[in-house]
Amino acid sequence: MKSSPLLCLFLLLFSYGLIAQDMPVIVIFTTKNVKYLGNDNKKVKLIPGATLLKTGKLELKPSSNILLYSEGLFVHVSKENGLPLSSYFNLDREILLDFKVEFGKYIEQAVWNTMHSGWKVKHANKLGDAWGAEKTESTGGWGAEKTESTGGWGAEKTESSGGWGAEKTESTGGWGAEKTESSGGWGAENIKSKPSCPGGIYKKGINTLEWKKIKGTKKYTFYIFNTNGKQIYSQEVIKNQFAFDSEKASLKVGEKYFWLAGSNEANPILTTPVSFSIAEPMEYDFVKHEIKNSDIYEKADMTTRDLMLAVNYQLKGFDLEAFSLFRKLLKRDPKNSLVKMMYAKFCTKFGEINEAKKTLAK
Repeated sequence: MKSSPLLCLFLLLFSYGLIAQDMPVIVIFTTKNVKYLGNDNKKVKLIPGATLLKTGKLELKPSSNILLYSEGLFVHVSKENGLPLSSYFNLDREILLDFKVEFGKYIEQAVWNTMHSGWKVKHANKLGDAWGAEKTESTGGWGAEKTESTGGWGAEKTESSGGWGAEKTESTGGWGAEKTESSGGWGAENIKSKPSCPGGIYKKGINTLEWKKIKGTKKYTFYIFNTNGKQIYSQEVIKNQFAFDSEKASLKVGEKYFWLAGSNEANPILTTPVSFSIAEPMEYDFVKHEIKNSDIYEKADMTTRDLMLAVNYQLKGFDLEAFSLFRKLLKRDPKNSLVKMMYAKFCTKFGEINEAKKTLAK
């Protein structure tokens, strides 16, 4: 029997990982009494973030339920059918174009990135029979993000972000100077510390900002500048954290600003400047309400709902809100592997690789 040239080409491409492999099933949330029966006929308990082969089966008690994701579909299961997981994912089903599509992509990329990062992952032995099953040499496959456009490991290029504080001080002409042409003010030589939270779009009202502690400093000054390098607000604080009120600072909605903090001295040590703008309250409220229109919201547990909100915050540019919510989730549910993976993906967007590694290893 002769093989067709087309079939030979397909097999060759598949062997090199150039055609996307079948996506496994990702566990989004589960009650404790759900078990998984894999190809080895061993029953194991499941945890969020586990990846499962579609040939395996679920074992559920009457009061148990689980939310699964694969191939762009979220499936809530509360009753076992005795069939392989593949039976739950009918690819002929219509995929509605609401927020859950973007949420699913984010989960898929977060799990893929973690699986192929080569980093230490806590409880990796509990992450399912599909964990690490694909070769990292593969350039395609489910969840793959093109490294040439993202800088590798699913991250955006860190040259353009450089950590939480993204702005280059060379373009501002000296912080503390009234005009950008001025040779006065503070320059790049003063930037020796860094912020501990991102910029982006801030909500109107109070926003809590943090920065790295500066050795020997007991008091700091928090500054806000406009795009001309003019200082428009300052406040002395006793901690490396400040909850500033955009209305008290007389900031205008939609305009771009920079914040930084530094030690109280004539030639201060400063953090990297962070760019931000203020949103209309309606815009901020829409981000919170949009996720409730998704059909998985009502069936989801509290952690999954908050993950949905954190992802939507980031997608809409509210990075500080996403950051704050991810940290609350990590504190509230420190053993949740899916939360860790999704926060790690968030961190890599800003080049915060060490923070991502540390979180996955805990």
